[in-house]
Amino acid sequence: MDNTVQPYQNESCVQAKIIHLDLQINLAELGQVILSFITLLLVIIAILTHKKYKLPLHYNFMLLITNIIILYVIHSVLMLAIQLRRYETEGSNYVILSTVIVWSLAVAINCFMAILALKDPAFQNPLAHMSLTTNSNSVFLISNHLFLMALVIITAIIDYYLLYTNRKNKSNVEDYSLSRSYQIHENIIVMKLIWPLDVCFAVVFVVYLSVASYLRFIRDRLTEAQFVADYEVIYMLLPMHSIVTLLLYLHFVKNNKTRVTSVIEPGDHAQIHFDQLASIWAQKAVQKQKAR
Repeated sequence: MDNTVQPYQNESCVQAKIIHLDLQINLAELGQVILSFITLLLVIIAILTHKKYKLPLHYNFMLLITNIIILYVIHSVLMLAIQLRRYETEGSNYVILSTVIVWSLAVAINCFMAILALKDPAFQNPLAHMSLTTNSNSVFLISNHLFLMALVIITAIIDYYLLYTNRKNKSNVEDYSLSRSYQIHENIIVMKLIWPLDVCFAVVFVVYLSVASYLRFIRDRLTEAQFVADYEVIYMLLPMHSIVTLLLYLHFVKNNKTRVTSVIEPGDHAQIHFDQLASIWAQKAVQKQKAR
Protein backbone atom coordinates (compact mmCIF):
# COMPACT_ATOMS: atom_id res chain seq x y z
CA MET A 1 0.00 0.00 0.00
CA ASP A 2 1.24 3.47 -0.83
CA ASN A 3 2.38 5.11 2.41
CA THR A 4 2.06 8.60 0.91
CA VAL A 5 -1.69 8.17 0.54
CA GLN A 6 -2.29 6.26 3.79
CA PRO A 7 -2.13 9.26 6.18
CA TYR A 8 -4.68 11.21 4.15
CA GLN A 9 -6.93 8.15 3.93
CA ASN A 10 -6.72 7.68 7.70
CA GLU A 11 -7.54 11.35 8.28
CA SER A 12 -10.46 11.11 5.85
CA CYS A 13 -11.80 8.02 7.62
CA VAL A 14 -11.58 9.76 10.99
CA GLN A 15 -13.45 12.79 9.61
CA ALA A 16 -16.07 10.51 8.04
CA LYS A 17 -16.64 8.75 11.38
CA ILE A 18 -16.94 12.08 13.22
CA ILE A 19 -19.45 13.37 10.67
CA HIS A 20 -21.41 10.10 10.78
CA LEU A 21 -21.72 10.20 14.59
CA ASP A 22 -22.19 13.95 15.01
CA LEU A 23 -25.49 14.58 16.83
CA GLN A 24 -26.03 18.04 15.34
CA ILE A 25 -25.62 16.75 11.78
CA ASN A 26 -27.96 13.81 12.35
CA LEU A 27 -30.62 15.98 13.99
CA ALA A 28 -30.37 18.56 11.20
CA GLU A 29 -30.71 15.89 8.51
CA LEU A 30 -33.66 14.35 10.38
CA GLY A 31 -35.24 17.79 10.55
CA GLN A 32 -34.75 18.23 6.81
CA VAL A 33 -36.49 14.91 6.18
CA ILE A 34 -39.45 15.91 8.38
CA LEU A 35 -39.71 19.32 6.72
CA SER A 36 -39.57 17.67 3.30
CA PHE A 37 -42.47 15.36 4.22
CA ILE A 38 -44.47 18.37 5.46
CA THR A 39 -43.72 20.14 2.17
CA LEU A 40 -44.86 17.08 0.22
CA LEU A 41 -48.07 16.93 2.28
CA LEU A 42 -48.81 20.60 1.59
CA VAL A 43 -48.15 20.08 -2.13
CA ILE A 44 -50.67 17.21 -2.13
CA ILE A 45 -53.21 19.42 -0.31
CA ALA A 46 -52.63 22.21 -2.84
CA ILE A 47 -53.20 19.77 -5.72
CA LEU A 48 -56.36 18.30 -4.15
CA THR A 49 -57.82 21.76 -3.51
CA HIS A 50 -56.77 23.12 -6.91
CA LYS A 51 -60.18 22.64 -8.53
CA LYS A 52 -62.01 24.10 -5.54
CA TYR A 53 -59.78 27.16 -5.21
CA LYS A 54 -58.50 27.42 -8.76
CA LEU A 55 -57.02 30.73 -9.88
CA PRO A 56 -57.64 31.64 -13.54
CA LEU A 57 -54.05 32.58 -14.44
CA HIS A 58 -52.73 33.12 -17.96
CA TYR A 59 -50.87 30.07 -19.35
CA ASN A 60 -47.73 32.10 -20.09
CA PHE A 61 -47.61 33.21 -16.47
CA MET A 62 -48.00 29.61 -15.28
CA LEU A 63 -45.16 28.47 -17.56
CA LEU A 64 -42.88 31.17 -16.20
CA ILE A 65 -43.75 30.26 -12.61
CA THR A 66 -43.09 26.57 -13.35
CA ASN A 67 -39.74 27.42 -14.88
CA ILE A 68 -38.77 29.49 -11.84
CA ILE A 69 -39.70 26.65 -9.49
CA ILE A 70 -37.58 24.20 -11.51
CA LEU A 71 -34.66 26.63 -11.49
CA TYR A 72 -35.10 27.59 -7.84
CA VAL A 73 -31.35 27.42 -7.29
CA ILE A 74 -30.64 30.56 -9.30
CA HIS A 75 -33.71 32.52 -8.20
CA SER A 76 -34.52 34.18 -11.47
CA VAL A 77 -37.80 35.77 -10.43
CA LEU A 78 -36.45 39.17 -11.53
CA MET A 79 -37.15 38.31 -15.16
CA LEU A 80 -40.78 37.62 -14.33
CA ALA A 81 -41.12 40.74 -12.19
CA ILE A 82 -39.89 43.06 -14.93
CA GLN A 83 -42.05 41.50 -17.63
CA LEU A 84 -45.22 40.92 -15.59
CA ARG A 85 -47.13 43.74 -17.27
CA ARG A 86 -46.47 42.28 -20.73
CA TYR A 87 -46.76 38.51 -20.36
CA GLU A 88 -50.44 38.28 -21.32
CA THR A 89 -49.94 39.77 -24.79
CA GLU A 90 -46.82 37.76 -25.57
CA GLY A 91 -46.77 34.55 -27.57
CA SER A 92 -44.96 31.28 -26.98
CA ASN A 93 -41.68 32.75 -28.29
CA TYR A 94 -41.43 34.90 -25.17
CA VAL A 95 -41.75 31.91 -22.84
CA ILE A 96 -39.32 29.81 -24.89
CA LEU A 97 -36.71 32.59 -24.99
CA SER A 98 -37.03 33.25 -21.25
CA THR A 99 -36.67 29.55 -20.47
CA VAL A 100 -33.60 29.16 -22.70
CA ILE A 101 -31.89 32.20 -21.16
CA VAL A 102 -32.57 31.12 -17.57
CA TRP A 103 -31.52 27.50 -18.14
CA SER A 104 -28.37 28.63 -19.97
CA LEU A 105 -27.39 30.87 -17.05
CA ALA A 106 -28.06 28.05 -14.57
CA VAL A 107 -25.95 25.54 -16.51
CA ALA A 108 -23.12 28.04 -17.03
CA ILE A 109 -22.93 29.03 -13.35
CA ASN A 110 -23.04 25.44 -12.06
CA CYS A 111 -20.48 24.22 -14.61
CA PHE A 112 -18.12 27.07 -13.73
CA MET A 113 -18.46 26.29 -10.02
CA ALA A 114 -17.84 22.57 -10.63
CA ILE A 115 -14.76 23.27 -12.78
CA LEU A 116 -13.29 25.49 -10.06
CA ALA A 117 -13.93 22.80 -7.44
CA LEU A 118 -12.51 19.93 -9.50
CA LYS A 119 -9.26 21.84 -10.01
CA ASP A 120 -8.70 21.80 -6.26
CA PRO A 121 -6.00 19.28 -5.21
CA ALA A 122 -8.28 18.03 -2.44
CA PHE A 123 -10.34 16.13 -5.02
CA GLN A 124 -7.33 13.98 -5.82
CA ASN A 125 -7.75 12.25 -2.45
CA PRO A 126 -10.66 10.47 -0.73
CA LEU A 127 -13.09 12.93 0.86
CA ALA A 128 -15.04 12.43 4.07
CA HIS A 129 -17.89 14.62 2.88
CA MET A 130 -18.49 15.26 -0.80
CA SER A 131 -19.28 18.84 -1.72
CA LEU A 132 -18.36 21.29 -4.44
CA THR A 133 -17.35 23.90 -1.87
CA THR A 134 -13.58 24.22 -1.70
CA ASN A 135 -11.00 26.91 -1.11
CA SER A 136 -10.69 27.28 -4.88
CA ASN A 137 -14.25 28.48 -5.42
CA SER A 138 -15.09 30.01 -2.03
CA VAL A 139 -14.51 33.56 -3.29
CA PHE A 140 -16.76 32.92 -6.29
CA LEU A 141 -19.49 31.43 -4.09
CA ILE A 142 -19.38 34.33 -1.63
CA SER A 143 -19.55 36.81 -4.53
CA ASN A 144 -22.44 34.82 -6.00
CA HIS A 145 -24.24 34.95 -2.65
CA LEU A 146 -23.82 38.71 -2.43
CA PHE A 147 -25.18 39.08 -5.97
CA LEU A 148 -28.20 36.89 -5.18
CA MET A 149 -28.90 38.84 -1.99
CA ALA A 150 -29.00 42.07 -3.98
CA LEU A 151 -31.13 40.37 -6.64
CA VAL A 152 -33.86 39.15 -4.28
CA ILE A 153 -34.05 42.53 -2.53
CA ILE A 154 -34.33 44.38 -5.86
CA THR A 155 -36.94 41.85 -7.02
CA ALA A 156 -39.10 42.46 -3.95
CA ILE A 157 -38.88 46.22 -4.51
CA ILE A 158 -39.80 45.87 -8.20
CA ASP A 159 -42.77 43.64 -7.37
CA TYR A 160 -44.05 46.16 -4.85
CA TYR A 161 -43.67 48.87 -7.49
CA LEU A 162 -45.70 46.76 -9.93
CA LEU A 163 -48.44 46.25 -7.36
CA TYR A 164 -48.51 49.98 -6.60
CA THR A 165 -48.50 50.92 -10.31
CA ASN A 166 -51.35 48.55 -11.18
CA ARG A 167 -53.46 49.85 -8.29
CA LYS A 168 -52.77 53.40 -9.42
CA ASN A 169 -53.70 52.57 -13.03
CA LYS A 170 -56.88 50.86 -11.86
CA SER A 171 -58.09 54.08 -10.28
CA ASN A 172 -57.41 56.05 -13.48
CA VAL A 173 -60.81 56.39 -15.17
CA GLU A 174 -59.72 58.88 -17.84
CA ASP A 175 -58.16 56.24 -20.10
CA TYR A 176 -60.55 53.34 -19.48
CA SER A 177 -60.82 50.25 -21.65
CA LEU A 178 -62.39 46.90 -20.80
CA SER A 179 -59.35 44.85 -21.89
CA ARG A 180 -56.91 47.08 -20.02
CA SER A 181 -59.07 47.09 -16.91
CA TYR A 182 -59.29 43.28 -16.96
CA GLN A 183 -55.52 42.82 -17.30
CA ILE A 184 -54.82 45.34 -14.52
CA HIS A 185 -57.30 43.50 -12.28
CA GLU A 186 -55.62 40.16 -13.02
CA ASN A 187 -52.16 41.67 -12.40
CA ILE A 188 -53.27 42.98 -9.02
CA ILE A 189 -54.63 39.57 -8.02
CA VAL A 190 -51.36 37.91 -9.06
CA MET A 191 -49.22 40.53 -7.31
CA LYS A 192 -51.21 40.09 -4.09
CA LEU A 193 -49.92 36.52 -4.14
CA ILE A 194 -46.38 37.27 -5.34
CA TRP A 195 -45.65 40.21 -3.02
CA PRO A 196 -45.93 38.28 0.31
CA LEU A 197 -43.97 35.41 -1.24
CA ASP A 198 -41.27 37.83 -2.37
CA VAL A 199 -40.95 39.38 1.08
CA CYS A 200 -40.79 35.95 2.73
CA PHE A 201 -38.27 34.71 0.18
CA ALA A 202 -36.12 37.85 0.46
CA VAL A 203 -35.96 37.65 4.27
CA VAL A 204 -35.28 33.90 4.49
CA PHE A 205 -32.85 33.77 1.57
CA VAL A 206 -30.88 36.83 2.69
CA VAL A 207 -30.47 35.29 6.15
CA TYR A 208 -29.43 31.97 4.59
CA LEU A 209 -26.92 33.58 2.22
CA SER A 210 -25.49 35.81 4.95
CA VAL A 211 -24.85 32.92 7.33
CA ALA A 212 -23.58 30.68 4.50
CA SER A 213 -21.16 33.38 3.35
CA TYR A 214 -19.94 33.87 6.92
CA LEU A 215 -19.36 30.12 7.30
CA ARG A 216 -17.34 30.03 4.10
CA PHE A 217 -15.38 33.07 5.23
CA ILE A 218 -14.32 31.38 8.51
CA ARG A 219 -14.09 27.87 7.08
CA ASP A 220 -10.33 27.63 7.73
CA ARG A 221 -11.04 27.99 11.45
CA LEU A 222 -13.56 25.12 11.48
CA THR A 223 -13.12 21.38 11.24
CA GLU A 224 -14.86 19.50 8.44
CA ALA A 225 -17.45 18.19 10.90
CA GLN A 226 -18.15 21.65 12.34
CA PHE A 227 -18.57 23.17 8.89
CA VAL A 228 -20.92 20.40 7.71
CA ALA A 229 -22.94 20.52 10.95
CA ASP A 230 -23.43 24.29 10.85
CA TYR A 231 -24.25 24.22 7.14
CA GLU A 232 -26.82 21.44 7.59
CA VAL A 233 -28.57 23.55 10.24
CA ILE A 234 -28.80 26.72 8.14
CA TYR A 235 -29.86 24.65 5.12
CA MET A 236 -33.05 23.85 7.03
CA LEU A 237 -34.14 27.42 6.28
CA LEU A 238 -34.82 26.44 2.66
CA PRO A 239 -37.37 23.65 3.32
CA MET A 240 -38.88 25.88 6.02
CA HIS A 241 -39.33 28.56 3.39
CA SER A 242 -40.99 26.04 1.08
CA ILE A 243 -43.51 25.23 3.81
CA VAL A 244 -44.23 28.91 4.46
CA THR A 245 -44.62 29.49 0.71
CA LEU A 246 -47.22 26.73 0.40
CA LEU A 247 -49.08 27.93 3.49
CA LEU A 248 -49.20 31.47 2.08
CA TYR A 249 -50.48 30.10 -1.22
CA LEU A 250 -53.23 28.02 0.42
CA HIS A 251 -54.25 30.99 2.58
CA PHE A 252 -54.36 33.25 -0.48
CA VAL A 253 -56.48 30.98 -2.65
CA LYS A 254 -58.94 30.33 0.18
CA ASN A 255 -59.36 34.05 0.76
CA ASN A 256 -59.92 34.57 -2.97
CA LYS A 257 -62.30 31.64 -3.48
CA THR A 258 -65.07 34.05 -4.43
CA ARG A 259 -63.20 34.52 -7.72
CA VAL A 260 -63.89 30.91 -8.59
CA THR A 261 -67.53 30.75 -9.55
CA SER A 262 -69.48 28.51 -11.85
CA VAL A 263 -69.72 29.80 -15.40
CA ILE A 264 -73.24 30.93 -16.30
CA GLU A 265 -74.10 30.35 -19.92
CA PRO A 266 -76.17 32.89 -21.89
CA GLY A 267 -79.14 30.53 -21.78
CA ASP A 268 -78.92 30.42 -18.00
CA HIS A 269 -79.00 34.23 -17.87
CA ALA A 270 -82.25 34.21 -19.87
CA GLN A 271 -83.78 31.54 -17.65
CA ILE A 272 -82.87 33.46 -14.50
CA HIS A 273 -84.37 36.63 -16.00
CA PHE A 274 -87.67 34.91 -16.89
CA ASP A 275 -87.83 33.23 -13.48
CA GLN A 276 -87.47 36.62 -11.81
CA LEU A 277 -90.22 38.08 -14.05
CA ALA A 278 -92.51 35.15 -13.23
CA SER A 279 -91.90 35.70 -9.53
CA ILE A 280 -92.72 39.42 -9.84
CA TRP A 281 -95.91 38.68 -11.82
CA ALA A 282 -96.98 36.11 -9.26
CA GLN A 283 -96.50 38.62 -6.45
CA LYS A 284 -98.52 41.24 -8.34
CA ALA A 285 -101.30 38.71 -9.00
CA VAL A 286 -101.47 37.90 -5.29
CA GLN A 287 -101.62 41.61 -4.44
CA LYS A 288 -104.48 42.16 -6.93
CA GLN A 289 -106.47 39.27 -5.46
CA LYS A 290 -106.03 40.67 -1.97
CA ALA A 291 -107.10 44.14 -3.21
CA ARG A 292 -110.36 42.65 -4.54
